[in-house]
Amino acid sequence: MAILRFEAVRREIGTFVILDGISAAMAHGDRVGLVGANGSGKTTLLRLAAGTEEPDGGLVARKRGLTVGLLSQEANLDAAFMAAPDVRTAIRAGAVELERLERELSALEAAGAAAVGSARYADLRHRFEALDGYRLDVRVDEALSGLGFARDEWSKPPDALSGGEQTRAALARLVVADPELLLLDEPTNHLDLAALEWLEQALVRRDRSLLVASHDRAFLDAVAGRIWELRERRLAVFRGGYSAYLMQREAADARAAKDAETSREAIARERELVQRYRSHRKYAKMHEHERRLEALAEERTQAPRRGPHLALRSGGLVGGGPVRSGDLVVSLRDATVGFPPTPERPDGVPVARIGRLEAQRGDRVGIVGPNGAGKTTLLRSIAGELSPLEGVVRLGAAVQPGYLAQVRGRSFPGATVLDALLGQVNLDNGPARSYLARFLFRGEDVFKPVSELSGGERSRLELALLGITAANLLLLDEPTNHLDLAALEWLEQALVRRDRSLLVASHDRAFLDAVAGRIWELRERRLAVFRGGYSAYLMQREAADARAAKDAETSREAIARERELVQRYRSHRKYAKMHEHERRLEALAEVRAQAPRRGPHLALRSGGLVGGGPVRSGDLVVSLRDATVGFPPTPERPDGVPVARIGRLEAQRGDRVGIVGPNGAGKTTLLRSIAGELSPLEGVVRLGAAVQPGYLAQVRGRSFPGATVLDALLGQVNLDNGPARSYLARFLFRGEDVFKPVSELSGGERSRLELALLGITAANLLLLDEPTNHLDIPAREALESFLRESPATLLIVSHDRRLLDTICARLWVVEPAGRGEPARAVAFEGGYAEWRRAIGEGWTVEGALELQGRRYDPDAVRRAARGAVPVVPPAAAGEPRTAVPTRPSARPAALSKDAYRRQKALVEGDLNRLGLRRSHLELALGDPGTQANFVELRRVTSELADVDAALAQAEEAWLTIEERAPR
Repeated sequence: MAILRFEAVRREIGTFVILDGISAAMAHGDRVGLVGANGSGKTTLLRLAAGTEEPDGGLVARKRGLTVGLLSQEANLDAAFMAAPDVRTAIRAGAVELERLERELSALEAAGAAAVGSARYADLRHRFEALDGYRLDVRVDEALSGLGFARDEWSKPPDALSGGEQTRAALARLVVADPELLLLDEPTNHLDLAALEWLEQALVRRDRSLLVASHDRAFLDAVAGRIWELRERRLAVFRGGYSAYLMQREAADARAAKDAETSREAIARERELVQRYRSHRKYAKMHEHERRLEALAEERTQAPRRGPHLALRSGGLVGGGPVRSGDLVVSLRDATVGFPPTPERPDGVPVARIGRLEAQRGDRVGIVGPNGAGKTTLLRSIAGELSPLEGVVRLGAAVQPGYLAQVRGRSFPGATVLDALLGQVNLDNGPARSYLARFLFRGEDVFKPVSELSGGERSRLELALLGITAANLLLLDEPTNHLDLAALEWLEQALVRRDRSLLVASHDRAFLDAVAGRIWELRERRLAVFRGGYSAYLMQREAADARAAKDAETSREAIARERELVQRYRSHRKYAKMHEHERRLEALAEVRAQAPRRGPHLALRSGGLVGGGPVRSGDLVVSLRDATVGFPPTPERPDGVPVARIGRLEAQRGDRVGIVGPNGAGKTTLLRSIAGELSPLEGVVRLGAAVQPGYLAQVRGRSFPGATVLDALLGQVNLDNGPARSYLARFLFRGEDVFKPVSELSGGERSRLELALLGITAANLLLLDEPTNHLDIPAREALESFLRESPATLLIVSHDRRLLDTICARLWVVEPAGRGEPARAVAFEGGYAEWRRAIGEGWTVEGALELQGRRYDPDAVRRAARGAVPVVPPAAAGEPRTAVPTRPSARPAALSKDAYRRQKALVEGDLNRLGLRRSHLELALGDPGTQANFVELRRVTSELADVDAALAQAEEAWLTIEERAPR
């Protein structure tokens, strides 16, 4: 049965017709997405559905008694909402029916036992339970947390909210009220990613009807089961989410375009016949074809028209996107790529030789190899920046390359972000700003001077400038450098969706797995091709290396056997046989010389530090209390520049903590404050007993004037040349490499030198800021191995998801606040994958951190055991136990025997008390007197949820203590 029906609806504003002949219907449980160009009438249709506007023609019918809730693009909160004492009360009051039932039930209970036993009381209570009334407070708190309101904002008066906060509050009120028909107009405006994901989950869980207008395609895919499209004043209905609609719309447009072409051809033919019969004065025939022409003109099929828009589909380029290239995109034949001739090197500097290599249209190729193998040189040669020293490097027909260099060094003197874009393409400011917003330059960000952009912002700008071109072959050199995790995942999705050919050099293994369908490996000046992404390449490479190792062993055995035979025949003076085996020996040696060899690897070992390794620190390594970290005071900013606020964070000996957050949130500032390079503006940042920090800065900018690699090391530690060169060899500085001037090192070599200088210290706390930047894949794997074995406590800032997942058992999440406000840093008990999974399962960042970042608090547990106060917020208390992530796989540091016995006894006592309290509450819950008393039943139910949450926390603490049992 339809709960909402439009029949031939027409709506006009002045002389302008907005909607004409709209007919559609919604049944109970339908979830419909409403799409259309700006100005097509989406908001008008929602208002007609809500009854706040009436049609000028036709009928809008709603089921009798239908409850409807409408969220407008701009929140217009009513007087009752604005008069509430605080935001939480105002949102709770949105559940009007539940509030009314609650008042009636309380009044009947106050009237005595007779009223409580009446049929009226039983009916009211049944309706209250059916509407999930006992969880009303939990639902209110879930909505507030989920939509991005911090707990201290719940007590704000409604009139103190900003415009965006008012819109989020209005949305929270509607979600709590849960009307039969929910109408949402651009609900994702003013929502961050976490709030948006929470809203998606909340809407999917509802079993009631939804009509939502949105431009967010992923959101519509998540929540909509049908799409209504408004186009040229008419409405069309499509089954499925936004992606399904897009395919159906494109097919319908193709059919309509074909019909329009047929119609045009028929009209042209009839016109020609009319003219021909007129010229021959055959008027009867002429009039017959004139009538046909009129009929054709009347029923003429119009080709679908698209309004002007900046199309970021498959690349999102202005002007319709790139042209289609030929099938063959790139071809290399007997090519040697390298650097051009100089007076000192008249033949040039060859870097890599390629026999035959091709890329076809649509190929997505990842290029891997150690630093210096020639990845950048190969890309520059294909881009035309370098000419091949030998052979042919050729682009196919109609191929237009776009090259993103590893060093984002283009100069834009005095230009803003917007100026840089407008200097590349002829656009008005509005479309240009909309385009830049897709690269996270929103609002005032477009007026930032390019010279003041961070590394991540500069990378995003370069990607935007590349995207605006008509390139159909993308050549990307380390595109993920400096991008934060959110931007990196966005880039992955954009590259996977686009239909262009792609050659990308990257050291980010997860990124290569996501975007690459083939791998080109440069090794020892040769290029090999592997099918599949990075993981598939790795398996094939390991299998090939195993075969090569086996063949090498066989070859060594054969050579040893032939040498023995040569010696034996020589001693017996059987020279004919001796010469025969000498020839075999030469052939085997030649084959062995041509066999592929494994390149040298970075040999980091946790036990390989000079001086016997670091001393053992105290249990507490790092402690932050009520700290504000930032930049020191200046005459212009006498109070300093606060970047991040931390309530309480600690790292224990042996902890491995990953620090994550968007670019600019304050991760580097936090590390520098712990390292002692910056003093906190407020509060305490303290290192524990016997802690010796070692800090690897993100910018490897230490100056070594005139020094070689060996000089740089000997300036830090007293060693003879022999041991120093042996140590540097572990970091791939071998032979003459140790005499390279530091000023001439590449980015990867500079990173390896900084790691070598850090490893030579006696640091037992390693503070690593983007340690994998510029490292090739083997070096990254060696670094991972070293960090896994290291006894040091680790605090790591990184965008390398694999490194975070492999090494870090805990996270400190740095979350930005509002514009102009410092970020906040909070702990999350779990690795990066667990954090992303918690977010993906419907937890907001706020909720996941609040629920899972808590420490065990014995006092709070005892208060819960006495029935005093909740140990967790109501939003968390009602959640299933499975929402808590699994414990970190890395075993934490062991406790002393006394500490182990003391802590275990403390927690076991708490578990016993909580178990006893729970038994009493379960008895009370089963008591008929409690069941008959609405107020008492609600109190017991709420307290039981608090005790269950405290039990879960105490059990988690007991498991953690068992893991830290003395070894």
